Parts: sequence; C-alpha cells; structure tokens
Amino acid sequence: MLPAAMKRTIACLLFVEVVAAAQSAPRRLRSLKGHQNFVTALAFGKAGKLLASASTDGTVRLWDPVAEKLVRTIALPEGDLATGLCVTPDGARVIASVDASVIAWSADKGDEAWRRGVGGAVRAIALSGDGSLVAVAAGDVRILGGESGEETQKLAAADVTALALSADGATLATAGAGGVKLWDRATGKARKTLSEGLGAASLAFSADGRRLAAAGDDSQVHVYDVEVGAEIWAKPELASGTTVAIDGKLVIAGFGLKRLAAWGLEKGDDKWWVQDRGAEIHIFAVAPGVKRIATGGPDGVVVLWGP
Repeated sequence: MLPAAMKRTIACLLFVEVVAAAQSAPRRLRSLKGHQNFVTALAFGKAGKLLASASTDGTVRLWDPVAEKLVRTIALPEGDLATGLCVTPDGARVIASVDASVIAWSADKGDEAWRRGVGGAVRAIALSGDGSLVAVAAGDVRILGGESGEETQKLAAADVTALALSADGATLATAGAGGVKLWDRATGKARKTLSEGLGAASLAFSADGRRLAAAGDDSQVHVYDVEVGAEIWAKPELASGTTVAIDGKLVIAGFGLKRLAAWGLEKGDDKWWVQDRGAEIHIFAVAPGVKRIATGGPDGVVVLWGP
C-alpha cells in the first residue's frame, strides 16, 4: 500500500517492448542505483546534466546522468517524504514539496537554502522557466520567490490538484474543483476556463506557452490551444493519476497501465510507445530538448532512457 501523499504524484507505467511510429522510441540506457525504496519524484535540470530523485527511503539524491554517478544525498528528517521535485535551470537549487512545506537546497553542497510552510499538504509544485518563481498547490495556490522562498502572491483557486507555470511565468494553469483554468499570474485573476468538468493529475506547458497538456481524471490526455482556450485533441486510455510532459513537438504520458507513449503535439498522431515486462515504473521526468527520460518505481532504481 502506498502512502496517500504518493498517490497524488506518481505515474503508473511499465517498459522494454518497443513500437515506433513516425520516429524512434527511446531505449534503455543505464540504471542509477542508490535508493532503498519507492521512487516518488524525479526532475531534470542544467539541460539534462543534473537529475534529482526522491524516495520513501527519506532521501533526495542528485545524480550526474551523463557520468552515471551519484553526486549527493540529502537526508530528510525521519518520517518526511518528498512527493514533488523541481531543479532550477542552472542546476543551482533543488526544490521539493515535503508534507506541508516547500524546501530548497543548494545543489552544490546540499545545504538547506530556505523552507516555507504553506498551511496544508502540498499537492503539486511547479517552477518558472528561469527558476525565479515557484507555484505551490496546497488547497489554494501560492507563489514563492525561487531565491528566498518568500510568499509573494496567493490565488483564489480552490482544491487545486495540479498546476504548471509557463516558461515566462506569465501564465499559470491549474486543475481542481473549478476544472482546468488559466490565470494571469501577475494579477492573480482567472483568464480562461479550458474545461469546467475536468480534473487532472498533471499539467504541462509547451516551451512557447501556446499549448497545455493535461493528464485528465477521465483517463485521457488532453491538449489545449492556450490563446484560443479550446481543446485541440484528446487520447483515451491514459492511466489515471499519471504524469504528462511536453518535449518539443511531443506529448509524453503514461498510456494504459503498462506503457509510456508519445504523440505529436499539434495533431495527436501516434509517435511511439514503450513497454517493459520487468520492473514497474510509477513516475517519469523529461529533460526537454536533450531527448532523455528518467523513470522510477517501487524497486528504487532510476532508469535513464534516450536515443
């Protein structure tokens, strides 16, 4: 049985049988071993040269995925569990949601840089493209400064389960009791409702902010035109509660209960899917632009995938 906090953040996948459509599917490159238990969160930074992972073993680990080695282990206080991770683009800081707090560490030394309580269990965190803003869903939505952790803004969003910040930090997307919504981050006002009835476990903007992908609670992947405020396409059979990511012209998500799949961003055309008959994989992260994917599961092993 998984802790309740983990159920809000994990993705359910399984991989090694490969089917490629318009382009090559990723292949297994290497395994990073060190965690003693379930991997709960993953995040890339520094153009794919730094990878952070969290586990129910009470640690956050930093890896050099190119050199295939562990760089640093950050031990959490006994009983604490990191359920979400972000890494600043320059790789200087690692930011995690831990119970009802958000904590930032120096990636270089592992020292705690700041800690901010947010008044409730954190459901999701997201980082702006330059790392200057951290959006936190803990029932409502709060915006923290990436450098100091100071709260700079609170949005009147209710029961938010997932969120994403556009790369420029100007637009915030949320999923929750009010459906999938877009917000003007500067004013804190809701701009558009993309879907009134849809909840989502994960949201992701494209790099240019023109598209938003949602892993819906209706077991579908949805992609929206942000400017128009309309759905472009949807794909069924998504594993409920999974992660969604956008990498260039691809949307990547858990598909069914055993696959990781990719579709074209604009048309939703099938690109590839991969399936492993070995260990289960419950979470993944994408390093945008460098064609790398990291996956993790109950065995504690982090697996890197790429061309």
